[in-house]
Amino acid sequence: MSNSKPLKNSAICEACAAKLSDSFKVDYPIELHIHHHHHYDGYDNAEKGRNEKCYSPHHNSSVKSYESKDNNGKKIKIDRVKEKKLPSYPGDNNIAKAYFEFEAFRLEFIKKWCARASFKESRKDGDIRPVVLLRTNKTLNELKADIDTDKRLLAILAEDPERFSPKATKFRPIADPFKGVTKVSVSQPTAINSRTKSKTKVLRALGRLVDRLDHTVLTTSTPYSIDALAIASKEYQSIKDDPEETYRVRTYGYTDTCVYLAQNGSTQVKLRIPLTGMFILDLDGICIVVIQDKLDPKLAIKSYPVSPINYSTTSKGLLYRQSDIDAYNKLKKLK
Repeated sequence: MSNSKPLKNSAICEACAAKLSDSFKVDYPIELHIHHHHHYDGYDNAEKGRNEKCYSPHHNSSVKSYESKDNNGKKIKIDRVKEKKLPSYPGDNNIAKAYFEFEAFRLEFIKKWCARASFKESRKDGDIRPVVLLRTNKTLNELKADIDTDKRLLAILAEDPERFSPKATKFRPIADPFKGVTKVSVSQPTAINSRTKSKTKVLRALGRLVDRLDHTVLTTSTPYSIDALAIASKEYQSIKDDPEETYRVRTYGYTDTCVYLAQNGSTQVKLRIPLTGMFILDLDGICIVVIQDKLDPKLAIKSYPVSPINYSTTSKGLLYRQSDIDAYNKLKKLK
């Protein structure tokens, strides 16, 4: 396949669209979750006799990857995303085909630009949020073509705002490149998910755990289950006797990616990198990228001065009394 082609020809081909048409016609509503990603393989469209990618799994091919180039012109191999069954969609066929094409396009777009990025956020399910320096007119034009494709597909999906809301994060357009940037600073501080939980819900979850452990002790009676039941029962009674009515669960282990853009020596307000990435126009090659070391999320647990309470059901997080947190926040304001 040719190198570094824009994704403007990434639609499902007519032959495969015809095969898929039956799956669009269903007699029952299916909710499409806007955060769920459907993966497809990319295939050559042999029927049309030109270099166009068809993303329908109905198109059989052994193509699993293709070549592109990084910012230094070095050839790199980009693996195709895995194939999954296409979902049914109750509605207009044009919107259905646009949705399938949008899903495939966005996955391919992020994968392609992450391969050229100066920075990218790595996750278990793949890289996202690339920061890319555009140093040639060729890469700039390629991005423009991708943006045009994205706008075209989003315009079609916007015809059904109930399922594809333009306000949803997933359907935000790809951002235009920033201009005049001389320095990009990337930091990855720790992030915490925090939510309140009523005493009733805390006891309900712990009570279910006690019931399960009690059943396990009756059937197997292992030393581990006996000890676990004793601990959970003690925790349940302790929280039940506690006058606290509101608790807070703090889940650690996250990191937040922040970017600062400097223009002519002045630092702008902190920005978040969109899922589809951030692009910097740097045809003169003067922009530098500084990436700070990633902080260990476990440090947030050690540095937080409020002590958690014992609560066996929070596998991801720690449980705190809300009154203890309020007292700490009040004391912090006085200092």
